[in-house]
Amino acid sequence: MKALFAHGLKFFEDSRGNLYLRGYDIGFWNRYLKHFDELYVIGRRIPIIDKYTDGFNKFEGEKLFFIEVPDIYDVKNYFRNNNAFRNMAHKIIDDVDAVISRMPGTYSSKIIKYAKKKNKLYLIELVGCPWDALWNHSFKGKLAAPYMWYLTRKAVNDAPYVLYVTNEFLQRRYPANGRYIGCSMLVCLFWMKKF
Repeated sequence: MKALFAHGLKFFEDSRGNLYLRGYDIGFWNRYLKHFDELYVIGRRIPIIDKYTDGFNKFEGEKLFFIEVPDIYDVKNYFRNNNAFRNMAHKIIDDVDAVISRMPGTYSSKIIKYAKKKNKLYLIELVGCPWDALWNHSFKGKLAAPYMWYLTRKAVNDAPYVLYVTNEFLQRRYPANGRYIGCSMLVCLFWMKKF
């Protein structure tokens, strides 16, 4: 069974073509690979000087695959990149059996929309509150906060499966109609066996 992991990740590439991430080690990916034969992870590729890879985690694994997607945060190229991302996302979703969408996030919100259109099985991992994150960030964040709050609330409300990283807070602010659980990631992944 193949799964897609969608979040707004930045992959850093050194001069030898190795990919690195901040905060995502092989143990993190192995949690999913216990349940899926292959895991495809979308993200943006950013060059990095080799000496600055200290403290980063190398992205590698036999059943772990990186799929580069265009930057849809770039305001100047948004429309062109958004169309390219949409076309890529439809093809990627066709090739997988399930989608894990880590929210909040622009990429994850769009992936859910496409997965629903293609009747793919998906689950949302709600790991934060976009309202709080954006409202307290900047003036632009204050403008985006209501829209991202709405998108996240609607996505969670419509999702067949939701994993919350809180016991109450996110559940109250972003209620789910489908099956849900509030737990640590370890307990959530045990629960995912039913997914």
